[in-house]
Amino acid sequence: MRVVVGSAQRPVASETVCGDQHVIAPRGQGVLLCLADGLGHGPAAYVASAAACEHARAHADEPLEALIRGMNAALVGTRGAAISLVVVEPELGRVCFVGVGNVELRTVSRANIAPPTTPGIVGQGLRKVRVWEYGLAEGDLLVLMSDGISTRFGLETFAHLQPQALAEALLAAHHKSHDDACCVVARVVAGGGSA
Repeated sequence: MRVVVGSAQRPVASETVCGDQHVIAPRGQGVLLCLADGLGHGPAAYVASAAACEHARAHADEPLEALIRGMNAALVGTRGAAISLVVVEPELGRVCFVGVGNVELRTVSRANIAPPTTPGIVGQGLRKVRVWEYGLAEGDLLVLMSDGISTRFGLETFAHLQPQALAEALLAAHHKSHDDACCVVARVVAGGGSA
């Protein structure tokens, strides 16, 4: 099995930079997905989310708890961010998740993959965080979304789309005009490697 990914982001109408940023990085036998939603919007939100993404790229192979704690240290002095991290490992048949704040993971999957996030703001101190692990199967669809995308839709409506088209369709149909928005989509398909 392999992972096919897509992503889309859009700033709030009044801004030229997006405070919601993402990373898609190779990691061991899979891929790391990171979505960071800098508090608020505009340049200060962008600085926070960009710092989180830079840390994610540089430390993509670290265990998830260590990675998000490292991000917490990296974001001190910024506005902070809501961040969720997903590791998709199709050959091992598993997906792992850790999240702080309101970046949500939604799925259409064989297993009931529905991890909660920990309340808080990365960069302003972290209490205990939990890493969630689930089984992964061919055909599973995973979508990370910032809160700039309305959750008032059924993901199954979009599940027939390829990941890039799905990310763009979600943003087009459900972007909240008063906030930055970003989503990262991953689908597990037959075959080797990642795309």
